[in-house]
Amino acid sequence: MGRFNDPQDPLFQALNSSIRFDYRLAPYDLEQSRAHARMLARSGIIGDDDLAELERGLDAVRGEIDSDSFEVQLDDEDIHMAIERRLTEIVGPVGGKLHTAR
Repeated sequence: MGRFNDPQDPLFQALNSSIRFDYRLAPYDLEQSRAHARMLARSGIIGDDDLAELERGLDAVRGEIDSDSFEVQLDDEDIHMAIERRLTEIVGPVGGKLHTAR
């Protein structure tokens, strides 16, 4: 997801990762992402179809988090990146549009 080709050194990954303690912020990040998607749609930056897909994907991610089936990956530095990664896995390229104007 980054601009470097080589994987991060495991020591740097451990130092840089905050997901162990910010995972509890997931419900707030999901709500903030939903609000951001709605703002993008109201501003005409994304269409209603994209908004619907983003909301569907965010609902799916919320379901995984609520059921404790959400899987964190090594490259997930924080809960926001983990949610964005999983959202894009679920809805495809439209998931990347959520990052617009952030």
